[in-house]
Amino acid sequence: MDLLDTIIGAGGGNDVLHQLARRSQLSPDQTMRAVSEMIPALTEGVRKNASQKGGMGALMWALSGGRHQQYLDNPKVLDDEATVSDGNKILGHLLGGKDASREVAAKVANDTGLDSGTIKKMLPLVAAVAMGALSKQAQWSGLMQMFSGGASNLGDAGRGLGMLEGLLGGDKTASAGNVLSGLAKNFLK
Repeated sequence: MDLLDTIIGAGGGNDVLHQLARRSQLSPDQTMRAVSEMIPALTEGVRKNASQKGGMGALMWALSGGRHQQYLDNPKVLDDEATVSDGNKILGHLLGGKDASREVAAKVANDTGLDSGTIKKMLPLVAAVAMGALSKQAQWSGLMQMFSGGASNLGDAGRGLGMLEGLLGGDKTASAGNVLSGLAKNFLK
């Protein structure tokens, strides 16, 4: 299960995506397209950061608090300004700064035909939700347990990165169109 699957399945349905749609004043289809275009940039940021020296440990520390899971468990918190603030911090860590975030927003707007201002406002929320999805996946998969006693439990640092790659979707070449065709029918019910 990749991040988009986890987000779509959150709350026993599509509560997170419906909340994002409502907050962004987009249709369910537009929201699905925007989120599916944002996730690859965010997952690439996770991959890049986790592969740096100490990055995997820092990621596990960030995920271990469990507070990111609230974005999936209680989607109403997406209306809180604290969520936007947290999402902006996540974007800073994953993408490296405001310029990179703006580039992602511009690309998503271009690829989806949606207003770039709406996408810019939506991106921190999607980053927070993606972190929540990753936190849930890391917990379910046992990845966090590997790190709970420190990096010495890994034995092989590559093993943790390999597990993370599986959580992120593994296939970096999967197109958003393929993802959408399999998932949109559930969201658009």
